Amino acid sequence: MSKHVPPGTSHFNPYNGRAEAGQVPAVAGGTPIRPKQVDSSFGLLLGALILTALGILTRIILLNAGEGAVWPVMLCICFAVTSVAAGFIRKGHHWARILLTAYTAVSVLTFLTGTNLLSWGAILTLVAATVLLYWAPSRAYFKAMDQHRRNTTD
Repeated sequence: MSKHVPPGTSHFNPYNGRAEAGQVPAVAGGTPIRPKQVDSSFGLLLGALILTALGILTRIILLNAGEGAVWPVMLCICFAVTSVAAGFIRKGHHWARILLTAYTAVSVLTFLTGTNLLSWGAILTLVAATVLLYWAPSRAYFKAMDQHRRNTTD
């Protein structure tokens, strides 16, 4: 049994030509299908968590105990913000995308504070993850999930 492939496309993508109009494909029950951009962003956020943890742990090891007291707190804050945002982004919550955008903007400012190479990698990974969430299929998904939640709570 073969799948129908729309003319002019070599691989069927349910978001082709429909994301801009806000029509997101859904599974049985009406839950919108999460696009690959959101899944890719989630994977990048997990990578950013690892790089952030390694970068901060490196700072803790390299600094004296007195000077490094703030870094364990920073590690906890970075881990909490990124993991909460990642989890709720995957569920299609628009506010989590805004939280990640603000967190990424603040993180980019740390480029000026002399961060180490691992931290730079984490920041660049955060930027890539955030950018993916503003592509058309991702925007359509967040809008569709918002509408789906409104429809199921009424």
